[in-house]
Amino acid sequence: MTGAWQTALDRLDSALDRQLGEAVSIVPMRLTDFGKNPDPERPAFDVTALVDWLDPASAQIPHTETRVVHEEVHVEVRRIELAGRRVAKNDEILLLDRPGSPRVAVNFVQTLDPGRVVFVCGPARD
Repeated sequence: MTGAWQTALDRLDSALDRQLGEAVSIVPMRLTDFGKNPDPERPAFDVTALVDWLDPASAQIPHTETRVVHEEVHVEVRRIELAGRRVAKNDEILLLDRPGSPRVAVNFVQTLDPGRVVFVCGPARD
């Protein structure tokens, strides 16, 4: 998509992030023999993201009486905000606008949306 439509869509995306977005800090991590440490080759950075916290009580599986209790956080970041930075599994995300909230770690990255990247996260473990 190019031209006026793309410009209008970019403006709308920017407005959405300004109104509903939250400040988050992405800390790239490196797995070692003794746990996780910040990755010195990929510095931490702050971005504005849309954050959706899945309520564990809502994890009902349809047509069964099974309930899978888990915590999941979806962090959506506009691709332009990432500016070529690489975010990988086990990188940690700090929710700066939610004081006292736990650290979350990236479980996997969804790249289907052409304008945004979704980081599906769970509780960070040391």
